[in-house]
This record gives sequence, structure tokens and C-alpha cells, in this order.
Amino acid sequence: FGRVAEPEGVDAGGYRVCHQKLVSLLGQRVSQALIPFAVSLQAIYRALADLDSQDVDGVAQLLVRARLVLTCGNGGSATTASHFAADLKRAGVKAFCLADNVALVTGLANDIGYPDVFSAQLPEEGTGVVLVAISGSGNSANLLRAAEVARERGIYLVGLLGFGGGLLAERCDRKIVLSSRDYSVVEAAHSWLCHLIPAIIKGT
Repeated sequence: FGRVAEPEGVDAGGYRVCHQKLVSLLGQRVSQALIPFAVSLQAIYRALADLDSQDVDGVAQLLVRARLVLTCGNGGSATTASHFAADLKRAGVKAFCLADNVALVTGLANDIGYPDVFSAQLPEEGTGVVLVAISGSGNSANLLRAAEVARERGIYLVGLLGFGGGLLAERCDRKIVLSSRDYSVVEAAHSWLCHLIPAIIKGT
């Protein structure tokens, strides 16, 4: 918007029309305040454009064949994990988010420590189970611990990661990694992916 460059691959005319409508509806002052969001949208577009479509489709095909899909994450990634599990269910996949039960998560954090809030919920028998760990940095202690326990129990680990993958990347069986080191960009792109993957599943 304003002086911000139009994103590559986006119709320039449509972009200008969008800006003109914002100015007419919100006024020049408010539309100028939206410039940082336009910059973020361009960064999100670039982050997603860099992904390999085969990686995304591969994750979708893996999840649709799973006996059980478990999702987890911290902070904003926890809400993405929860939303992802809900959309997977609607796509016919048996899925649960390990961050959803507040009483359980806080009880585990209090009793055994926050690093084990996800690993303590993993099933003993991992055949056919897929754990999807969503993380901006890829360095969260509880996700690294969950990855360790998942490997011990034969649970397949998928990572939706940012910041180049972090420590978690090398522990994943399959991963989608964003190179961006901006949390707002990574979290928004992860949210988009978590809408796209169930849509792919519904189309298979």
C-alpha cells in the first residue's frame, strides 16, 4: 500500500484497486498504518513461493494414511496446531492436538515440568501414529523432547518449521521448512499451510 512495492506474482492493477478502496473506506491515515501489514503479506507470499509443492503434497498423503495424527506447538503455534487438528478431523483424519487440554497441559507442567508436556501424552505404541510439531524457531525444549520420545516409540515425526528449521529439523522424518526468521511471517505461513493440507486431503 502507498509506496510499498507490489508483490511479485500479484496482479498490479488489482493491488492498486485494493489500495484505492482502503483509502476511500478508511482514509489516507488509516491506510498508511496498514503499510507494515502489506510488507508482511509480501514476505509471507515469498516464503510460501519458496516451498516445494511435493513436500506439501507428501505431508498430506502421509497424514491421510495415518492411524492417528497428533499435533503440538507453543504459543501461537499451539493455536495453529489446534486449528490444524480440527481441520484434519473435518477432512476425515483422526487427529488430536496435545495442547488443547489446558488442565492436562498445566498439570503436567506443574508435576513433571514443561519440557515433558507433549512427550508425556504420546502413546506407547507408535505404529501408524504421526506427530506434527509446529514451531517458529524449531528449538523449543518440549518439542525436542517429544521428538526424542517419538523416535523411541516408532512415531513418525513431521515438522512445520521456520528459521531454517532449528534443531528440530534434523530430528524430523519429514519436514516443511520456511527460511524466514520473522515470527509473524512464519506463523502466518504455517496457518496457511494448515488450511491447504486438509484441502489437499479432501481432494484426494
